[in-house]
Amino acid sequence: MARLVLDLALTTVAGKYFQLTREQPSSKEFYDRAKAHELWPASAELVQLTPDESIFSDAASCRPHHMPAHG
Repeated sequence: MARLVLDLALTTVAGKYFQLTREQPSSKEFYDRAKAHELWPASAELVQLTPDESIFSDAASCRPHHMPAHG
């Protein structure tokens, strides 16, 4: 775990999942746009997120900037 914090080669790595020290693909649920669309409004409300703080580039797509198209 310390490698993920201390390794300079990983300083620009963001939005990735690791199991111990190995990068792993995200779960199938991560790519489920319908679930993301359903979950996002409640999540944004819980943390009092303003519209300009949204990670979604397009509210209609409900896909974060960093989330790749899948499937």
